[in-house]
Amino acid sequence: MSKGGSAGPRLPPIKGLIDLNAFQIPNAQTGALSFISLFRLLVAYLSLILSFNTIIFVTTLVVTVAATRTSPARQWLQVMQRDGVMYFVVIFTATVIWLIFAIRLPVLSF
Repeated sequence: MSKGGSAGPRLPPIKGLIDLNAFQIPNAQTGALSFISLFRLLVAYLSLILSFNTIIFVTTLVVTVAATRTSPARQWLQVMQRDGVMYFVVIFTATVIWLIFAIRLPVLSF
């Protein structure tokens, strides 16, 4: 049992290793983040990843489309465009699937 409002049972120290209790995330009220708080953090994190990837993709697309018209390295820019689109589709799809699993099946998210 936990004593004195701690986050949970303290692990016994193991000589020569780091303190495993140092990795507990504190919270002002309970001493540790609740499952709901961790779930919200996960959803926020995945949403930020999706937003960041979309911004980088759009920026890359705009720059390469504009540069493709005037640059002598047109073929290289088209390859960069094609590979960037494929990368974005794969990463975006994987993150959306992860987000759906995190929202619909919270047991599987941890």
